[in-house]
Amino acid sequence: MSLNEGQPRSEDKLGQIRSWASCLTAEERHHAWTLVNYVWPKSIIRLRDELLKSSRRKLVAVVGVQGVGKTSALQALEFDYLEPQIAEALRIRHISSEKQAESRKDAMNQELVAVNWGEMSRFLSGDYPLPNWTTIFFRNTYAQALNSFLSFKPARLPYGTELSIEAAELHLGKLRVRRARWNTVKAVFQAASNILIDMPDYSRTDRRLMVSDLETIQTLWRNLCEASGKANLVIFIQKEMFRDHFLFGKMEVVKLEPFKPLELVEAYKKIHGSAFPFSDESLLLVAKMSRGIFRRFLKYIHLSLECYLESAETITEEDVRKSVTDEQLLSDREEELTEIFPKSSQPRLHALRVMQFLETHNATNQKELAEAVGIEEYTLSRILDRLELHQKVRREKRGLENIVRIETLTN
Repeated sequence: MSLNEGQPRSEDKLGQIRSWASCLTAEERHHAWTLVNYVWPKSIIRLRDELLKSSRRKLVAVVGVQGVGKTSALQALEFDYLEPQIAEALRIRHISSEKQAESRKDAMNQELVAVNWGEMSRFLSGDYPLPNWTTIFFRNTYAQALNSFLSFKPARLPYGTELSIEAAELHLGKLRVRRARWNTVKAVFQAASNILIDMPDYSRTDRRLMVSDLETIQTLWRNLCEASGKANLVIFIQKEMFRDHFLFGKMEVVKLEPFKPLELVEAYKKIHGSAFPFSDESLLLVAKMSRGIFRRFLKYIHLSLECYLESAETITEEDVRKSVTDEQLLSDREEELTEIFPKSSQPRLHALRVMQFLETHNATNQKELAEAVGIEEYTLSRILDRLELHQKVRREKRGLENIVRIETLTN
């Protein structure tokens, strides 16, 4: 059941859940969303508590499929780091100025740098302004780098010892601005203890942009090591693109796996206090439909809420199936199913029906499965061969009768 006894149905509660479920991507969310609602996967906890705290000069790749939460993981790591920094800033306000300088230097040397590489590469090109995520330390370092290229003495300026960033950029021109920006990024990286880089979503058919970005990161990493920097460098990248580049071979891989259905259900209940307005069974169905991808989980909850009738006691499994149609599921899984069945859409539709059935019925005899989804046995066998090859399902032979049973890996 979804409603606790005595718990009133509240329009405010529904509004909160709708608002929570409508934020599908990390870029859409306010920082407070991640601070309050982020669900820590085990692999990211290990990255936070072991690799980033005890290692130096380590190259790490956080790898996951699109929508699994790579950007959210980066943001959560950044905010987790900032909590003690904020406390330290409050403490510094109450100590002597001499000790303040020493404490600030300490904090600077331990700084975590988190960047969006798409914005960073545009900044390095010299054609775009400072990204929104830049810190005060980054801006001050950039201002100093710009003023170091000026040919006149800033001390003679009547309004201060340095030109503003905008004024200095106008004086210097594009070539020297690019040099100043490159020097800024190197200086900021050298002062950091951990560098987190959120890579863009690249095209699968044209890898040239990704190769160019990786070569730039490789150059920054080499400069960092030559300058005796001790930072760990962590990139967050699509699983589909993590191949065929020499830099990847140097990295320790942290796999950001999809959640198990029960983990998504527990996360929902932890955040919202109960399964309301779903039943336990219908919420589990939403989790299974999402295949462990948190973005899809949010989307399917939002779709179910749009069809929710105020007069209804709960959202049932039937309500969920009406709200999250086969067309929607096929659209969301199109990319992964196209990778498995690239030539025709018909096998993709058959595969979707098979996976839907298994998500709700668990292990099933192959002959019964063929009858349930309306597919000939020989056609089903070929589909299962491809799904098993890509680790979407699992088959087992048991007993003398050679019965084949199929199980999804996420049950």
